Amino acid sequence: MLFRSEATSHFTVMAKEPGHAARGELGLGYVSMRQNDFQAAINHFERARAKGVRSATLDKVLKEAHYWGAMSSGNEALQAKDVTKAAAEFENARKVDSHRPEAAEALGGSMMAARDPQHAEEVFATDVKNNPDRPDAWLGWMNSLLEAGKFDRVLSVQQNIPPAVRAQLAHRPDYLAMLLCAELAQGNAADSRMLRDRIAKASAGSGGADADVEAARLLFRYSYFDDASRLSVAALNRDMNNSEAWQILIQAEHMAGRDRNAMTIIGRMP
Repeated sequence: MLFRSEATSHFTVMAKEPGHAARGELGLGYVSMRQNDFQAAINHFERARAKGVRSATLDKVLKEAHYWGAMSSGNEALQAKDVTKAAAEFENARKVDSHRPEAAEALGGSMMAARDPQHAEEVFATDVKNNPDRPDAWLGWMNSLLEAGKFDRVLSVQQNIPPAVRAQLAHRPDYLAMLLCAELAQGNAADSRMLRDRIAKASAGSGGADADVEAARLLFRYSYFDDASRLSVAALNRDMNNSEAWQILIQAEHMAGRDRNAMTIIGRMP
């Protein structure tokens, strides 16, 4: 922090000197980027350009500032539960750089939050095309298909996942839960039993609680309450303070007709 303060003071002085103003503005832009103040960075870089700086490096960093500024605004909108604004900001980020996966996946996620799986499907399909080696791109695409009720497409898409990516996903409960929901919807009992076994092994493996909670949330949404309860318990075995895991577990027990269990669980919460 002291270094940044000194750098800000140094470049502020330079920005006021006729022969060094452009370099001063450029330096202030870099400091603002380090502080995640992307709008200030954009302003400084634009002033540096207006004062005569012309370089591929400036063009690149200005693009970065516009991209991460839009991403930051989108994430703030999501935290405020404004999915419409979030989607607009993520779309702006994608326009700045259409090949960056973060913007596409955030945009697709905000569309899912807005219950618009059809447009989310289009976004994630493009993301997969641009980033076929990215597991989250495939997960987003499959989740949008699942939400749209295209269960056969979920199963066909997973067959096209590159082997290296599939190997990474094979141990993730959220990925396996998507397949389980699709198989159950298609009436494939044998494959469903196999997937339940794989989920149990995956949730007992290494890693954090997030994937377990995501899987539990997914299974609860499709009314597979016993499976949702098991995954919630697995998440709590990793993190007893995971509030969403407690919530899903209690709701799943209630929906499964086990209110006495639900009340007991409430009494065990930290």
